[in-house]
Amino acid sequence: MHDLELHKSFAPVVARILRIEYFAEKILNDIWPLSRWSIFQSDQVVGLKSIAAYRSGLEINPNVSKLLVVCLDVGLEVPKLSVHGMTSSVKELLELAPTKKVVFSSDGYAFPETFYLGAKRAREVVAFVLRDACGDGDLTVSEGIVFVRVILVDDSVQYRCRVIPVKCFYDVARHNGVGLTFAIMGMTSFSDGPADGTDLTGMGEIRLMPDLLAKRTVPWSRQEEMVLTDMELKPGEAWEYYPRENLRKGVKSSKDEFNLEMNAGFENELHLLRAILRYALNDIASGCHVHLSLSRSGNNMFMGSNDGSSQYGMSKTAEEFMAGVFSHLSSVLAFISPHPK
Repeated sequence: MHDLELHKSFAPVVARILRIEYFAEKILNDIWPLSRWSIFQSDQVVGLKSIAAYRSGLEINPNVSKLLVVCLDVGLEVPKLSVHGMTSSVKELLELAPTKKVVFSSDGYAFPETFYLGAKRAREVVAFVLRDACGDGDLTVSEGIVFVRVILVDDSVQYRCRVIPVKCFYDVARHNGVGLTFAIMGMTSFSDGPADGTDLTGMGEIRLMPDLLAKRTVPWSRQEEMVLTDMELKPGEAWEYYPRENLRKGVKSSKDEFNLEMNAGFENELHLLRAILRYALNDIASGCHVHLSLSRSGNNMFMGSNDGSSQYGMSKTAEEFMAGVFSHLSSVLAFISPHPK
């Protein structure tokens, strides 16, 4: 342990304070309750460090929980303990204070190695402790969710969403949905307004009803969830303009009338590029293609026969399907490719 002379080289005034918890309590009691920084009402800055403060740990929880300006300081002396000691210390600290009020200070600033190891080990230990807490049921993944993205796809095949605080989502939006005007399905790909002639205006309201079976955690933002939705005019009545409902009708019609089931496989295409100009509009760009096939009782109905009699290697069903696509191509493009890549 270093003597006072060493500490005096870093600060002008250094002294030992006996019963430091009482001294700290007096400072906290003198602070204006709503202030965030004690410096607002103080003419001196006092740094307190107590290696024996843990014996007053019973007072930590109410102070940290109730006082806005108080946090529980762990310090970066973690690497001086064994792995078991580090884990046990952090677990006990998280029992004494709310998780968001526990901080790690820079006690190891005088020794770069200690500072580095403390920062590195602290992250690992906290990860281990939180992982075990989830395994024991003390914490759940859902507790870390802050926002929910309520997602829809409009007729220009653009993803739109409404971001809702998680409490509001589970208390209200999950049951009652989110209100939008009819204009949302008349938006074009080049302007944030309904296209001329759609008759879809700001008059009239639909409800975005979350499909909880299609709710997932956002992979690139782990504090958020996203959920697909259905559009309803009133409870249980789907809106005819919503593509997701029309897809359901098409799949059901194919099964009921022809005993055909549609399979889809996504082919993601992308390029990793530096920031360069696109030299021609018809250049190959990033996109996502969907490959379709029809099956009956698990058998691919597009595959031609092996005796060579099938033209183009496709069955008669496949030829008729493709003929229908070409016949209605101009209408189909409005749904599958409303704007260029």
